[in-house]
This record gives sequence, C-alpha cells and structure tokens, in this order.
Amino acid sequence: MGGALALRFELEGLDCDWHQTAGSALAALRKNAYGAVVSDIALPDMSGEALYLDLLEAARPRPRSSS
Repeated sequence: MGGALALRFELEGLDCDWHQTAGSALAALRKNAYGAVVSDIALPDMSGEALYLDLLEAARPRPRSSS
C-alpha cells in the first residue's frame, strides 16, 4: 500500500520519499527537510506511535545555555 500511496503523491506532482522502516525514515529526516510525514502504525522496526514521539522530541526546542 505504501508504494501505491507514494506513486499517487508523485502523480499529483508532489516529491515523495518512501521508506519501509522507521530507521531509514529517521536517517532521511536527519538529512532532509520534509513538509509532512505519513506513517503506517505498524512498521517492522518501530511502531508508528514511537516514530511520531521520536519526531516530536527531535523538533522540541532546546533551552539555551546562560553562560
């Protein structure tokens, strides 16, 4: 189903990267800026919920040092 969804996005003129594991998606997210993430809830190496929580944590602003 992921391949069909990626193809549909591309047919609609959207750039799309399809990753079949959370690990490969997280690696791509470290290297590229994306406007949206669409994920299955049951990935082979991590749940979609855990992936979402990892993305939230990575996006959280860090406090600046006062020194």
